[in-house]
Amino acid sequence: MTQLNDAILRLYLQSRNLFRDEKGQGMSEYALLVVLIAIFLIGGVVLLRTELANILTVITTGLRRR
Repeated sequence: MTQLNDAILRLYLQSRNLFRDEKGQGMSEYALLVVLIAIFLIGGVVLLRTELANILTVITTGLRRR
């Protein structure tokens, strides 16, 4: 998880430096929102990986029986 946090921090810092101009302020805000959404999605998948694996197993088992 540390590597992921480091990668996200680097992405944020690069986008912040890239959009220092006020014209790009909106774009950097969108980039930050995308990063935050990605963090929540990745965190959710990590926390729910066992349940997701079970659901996918039930689905594939059901499809194979047909």
